[in-house]
Amino acid sequence: MTEPQTGDGLQRPSPDFARLARRDVQVFVGGTIVALVLFLALAVSRVLGSGERFIASLAVVIGMVVGAGALAWWLAGPRQLRRARFMVLAPTSLCAGPVLIGFAVIGAGPFAIVISSAFGFGAAIAGGLALSSRRSR
Repeated sequence: MTEPQTGDGLQRPSPDFARLARRDVQVFVGGTIVALVLFLALAVSRVLGSGERFIASLAVVIGMVVGAGALAWWLAGPRQLRRARFMVLAPTSLCAGPVLIGFAVIGAGPFAIVISSAFGFGAAIAGGLALSSRRSR
């Protein structure tokens, strides 16, 4: 995905690769901001004591949409670059907290435990893949 070397010995990334990298950063930053806003909304609703179930329901829905979107974007990218694009999966893990807190507030405790386990296993697998790709270089 790089252009041939120029006279100065440097390789320039192709426009497709640059576009992919920009989109990856946008997904990462956007998902991270959404996760922080969800945490803040849950904390404020807890302190104020009003609308806590409604905010928790919103946190569950929004967090799952953001997490699924980040996962879909990672899967939609080039297969050979998946091991180098783990930054895109960060919003999935960051949104797991508000989703789990939301489930607990709504009263879906056992379901929250199952989802928490799935997020934990997913994060462990992603961490293992990232670590193995770093060692192979």
